[in-house]
Parts: sequence; structure tokens; C-alpha cells
Amino acid sequence: MVKIYMVMKKTAIAFAAFLLIISSLCAELKIKPEHHISNRGSGLCSWAALGTLGRTHGYKQLENIINEKDKAVKHEGLIKELEKRKVKFRSYDAKKTEWWYHVWYQKEDEKSEIIGSYLTKKEASKAIKGNQKLGSYWIARDYYWKTGFLLEAIKKDLGAAVTIQVGNDTPHMLVIVGLDEKQVRLVDSNYEPGKIREMPLHLFLKYWVGFAIVIDKP
Repeated sequence: MVKIYMVMKKTAIAFAAFLLIISSLCAELKIKPEHHISNRGSGLCSWAALGTLGRTHGYKQLENIINEKDKAVKHEGLIKELEKRKVKFRSYDAKKTEWWYHVWYQKEDEKSEIIGSYLTKKEASKAIKGNQKLGSYWIARDYYWKTGFLLEAIKKDLGAAVTIQVGNDTPHMLVIVGLDEKQVRLVDSNYEPGKIREMPLHLFLKYWVGFAIVIDKP
């Protein structure tokens, strides 16, 4: 009886996680060009990201934050600044990981590509069965930081400031506004206002350091 209960509990948790990502596919935070804050120096991307979310959600105390800062700070510094300015927020520093299942596809004499990433192996298998293109398909899985915090933020139309790091490059903070099984959509302070940066989902999962800040609406 206990074993059956545990199996049912694990199945329910996995299904709930899947429903969360599916519901998030339909959601995307819209950030107006006039709310986009551009980066103006090395290391100031985090202030730009917080300012962009602050403007979007109506926090006047964050509107010009990037003009008040002249150097980068660590994540703890961002949290202290938000607390000082009395902004409603939640921070997340991932401690646990989860499996993601990547569906790979390769046509003869062509490079392989990931055509989708899923939280359950069953959905990855379903994606293969539903694809009619001739070629080879296979499933690979990788551990990444748990993404439930981000998926919930997108579902609630809040977005989140997230830090990514590519190789040995300097960490960069952006605003994640949407995602689906193929790509993540981001507002990047190094891009022009109104332009959305798109990144393959599997690369975002690889580069994301597990830290995020969600600014709640007042």
C-alpha cells in the first residue's frame, strides 16, 4: 500500500510540473519599448533588468535606478537594494536540479538539432511520434536547475530577472518574458528597446546560473 502511494505521489508531482510548463507556453509578459532600460556600462545590466521590471509593474522608485548606479553588485546587493526601496519581490537561488528530455533530430548528411525539450520522457516520446519528417530521432536527458519558479512567474505575467553565464564570460542579467519547448524569449538591456532576444531553450537551461528575481505587482 505504501509503495503504491509513493508511485502515485511521484506521478502526481511529475504531472503537476508538466501542467505548469504547458500553461506557461501560452503566457508572455509584454514589455513596452518605453519601459525598456538600456545598459550603459559594464556590469550595470542587473540594474537595467530590475529597472525594466520596475517600470513595467509600476514602481516609480525603480524608474531611474540605472542612472543612480555606477558599478555592479552581487545578487545579495540587488536584494538589499530592493528591500531598501520597499519593492515587493521574491528571489530564487536554485538548490535542486531536474531532468529535461531533449528530442534530437537529424536528417541524412545534415547536422543534428534539438527540436524540443520536455520535463517528462513521455512527452518527448509523444513529440517524436507526432513528427512526420524523415530522419533519425533520439532522446537525450540532462540535469538543470529547477525551473518551476520561472514558469510560475511567466504564467502570472510577471517575468523575472535572470542571470546567465556563457562559458567564462561575465555573467549577464536579462528579463525572461516567455518560453516554450523550443526557445526562451528575453528582454536584453544590450538590445534596442522593443526587440526580443530569442535563445534556444536547451542553451538557456545550460547557461542559467539558477538565480532569479521576480518583482510582484504593487
